Amino acid sequence: MAALDVPKTVIKAIDRRRRAFFWTGEDVCHGSKCLVAWEDVCVSKDGGGLGIKDLEQQNRCLLMKFIDKLFSNDLAPWKNWILRDAASFDTPTNGSQSYLWKIISDERDTYRSITYVNVHNGASTSFWFDHWLPGGPLNITHAAFFSHTTRPNVSVQRVFQSRFDLCLRPRLTNSASVQLAALLSCLQDVVLTEEPDDRRLKLTGRHYTSKDAYTALDSSQDSTDLVGQRIWRTRVPNKVNFFCLVVFQGQIKYAVQSIR
Repeated sequence: MAALDVPKTVIKAIDRRRRAFFWTGEDVCHGSKCLVAWEDVCVSKDGGGLGIKDLEQQNRCLLMKFIDKLFSNDLAPWKNWILRDAASFDTPTNGSQSYLWKIISDERDTYRSITYVNVHNGASTSFWFDHWLPGGPLNITHAAFFSHTTRPNVSVQRVFQSRFDLCLRPRLTNSASVQLAALLSCLQDVVLTEEPDDRRLKLTGRHYTSKDAYTALDSSQDSTDLVGQRIWRTRVPNKVNFFCLVVFQGQIKYAVQSIR
């Protein structure tokens, strides 16, 4: 899962085995044996679920390590090969899409949405798409201005080397002109150095790990379930916690049957 984009059909087949083992201890089970929907089982415990890993999401988080290594300053032969003729981190070699480029293209936006960059030399930081200024990615915070650029994949380093030449289309709109003036004023405070850029997760402020990325992408974290928190933080046997959770899920009859 850390090297291959596992097909959804394979994940479904594995989940069928996991679901059957979880509820019955067998290889297969009927839907009537499942007391809680599998989607709810995969929700975190704080979110009111059972904390079982969502394999598709876990697969994505493991694959995003490729992107993190690509943007890092660590030396690796595969990075030299994949970037040999690439115009930028967003532009594949000669317009082709190798297997690694496909993984990078599929998950790059998600990776950027959960990370921010402490800019130093700006070489690996996208001027428009990375979160390197306090307000967020410029393609979002300065959308009107971004619509006029002809070089969306330019790096921060290139922009500073070209003295803020952003290759804009002529005749900026009023809103784009206002955003340009505000941006140029903000960029005056940025000073590049020789050190490599430092990229971290927004959730933790630490460097990328698939575990922290999984937590960051877990949508159930947005709405904390107080009942689930009370249940799993109680110092009683897990089977008692599980019984309570099933009761609160509305499956009281089946919970009683499972205890019997």
